[in-house]
Amino acid sequence: NIEEVETLRSRIFVFDDDQLVRRLVEKILERNSIDFDGFPSAEAALEHLEEHTPDLILSDIMMPGMDGIEFCSRLRARAHLEEVPVIFFTGLADMTALSRAYEAGGSDYIVKPLRQVELISRIHHHIADYRRKQEAKNSINRLNMQNESKTKFLGVASHDLRNPLVSIRGISQYLKSEKFGPLNEEQRELVKTIVDASESMLSLVEDL
Repeated sequence: NIEEVETLRSRIFVFDDDQLVRRLVEKILERNSIDFDGFPSAEAALEHLEEHTPDLILSDIMMPGMDGIEFCSRLRARAHLEEVPVIFFTGLADMTALSRAYEAGGSDYIVKPLRQVELISRIHHHIADYRRKQEAKNSINRLNMQNESKTKFLGVASHDLRNPLVSIRGISQYLKSEKFGPLNEEQRELVKTIVDASESMLSLVEDL
């Protein structure tokens, strides 16, 4: 399964003030060969974000001190973390808090007691989706950079082409006016060809 392979290369943050819940989640992740960092509080996880960016965060909603909702709000305020998926753990009585969690930027939730199959399935899904979004964003950034480079190149090229063409057209028009002396028929035809060609090229450069 491609999603499972991608998940194996990922790192997850887990925090819950309930040590038993946190250890249960960590055991499930270990059993499925998924790397993780466990934290006893949202404050500890937030501090760790200064150095490491996870592919997914598993968080309890209701915790003493900074709860999961405040953590999620702070997470979304950081540009490089605004799309990291956050899955909340919640009890059936926490539905009001869950609504606030979604407003803060939560991605999904799992009702306690946690079940291994459901937890791993949602982890795979959200990490795969996150990876697709990141790849799409990277592709857009690369295309924007290439487009910017192309625009600069065309600007320089058109400027460098235009100057000598203007000179060629100006000199040939001066020759055509016969101010340097009369031209025979063959010379007039040649000068007309130069004028027409330079004007055509200038038109092309202006379009460029």
